[in-house]
Amino acid sequence: MKTVKESNIKDKVKKILNSYPLVTWYMPAASVYGRRGVGDFVCCVNGRYLEIETKRPGGKQTPLQKVREQDVEKSSGLYMLVSCDAALVVLKDLLEALLEALLGRFYIRKEPEMHKIKIDCKFEGEKIDE
Repeated sequence: MKTVKESNIKDKVKKILNSYPLVTWYMPAASVYGRRGVGDFVCCVNGRYLEIETKRPGGKQTPLQKVREQDVEKSSGLYMLVSCDAALVVLKDLLEALLEALLGRFYIRKEPEMHKIKIDCKFEGEKIDE
């Protein structure tokens, strides 16, 4: 079985984000002056804050990343952990839904749990803990 690197996942996320010209995004630089725990991608889609953390399949969030996820969700932002192709499909669907709302095709109501995005990525021979 070929090992998937986190950099491969990041490249796929970049390709998806770049395919939507109305999505603004950047990758925060990791440095001693940066904020620890921030996701790999910070995005704005139709006025909605979206943070994306990428991991290799089976990779786990650090405690700081888990706290960051909670902070983003508390402020009604969107946070997504991407570690497999299924999560990439959901990312595309999410971006399209937010952009369709921008274009007036339908209205997305703000539901209390709407900002929680959980994808169960299971891999043969690997166990993923929540």
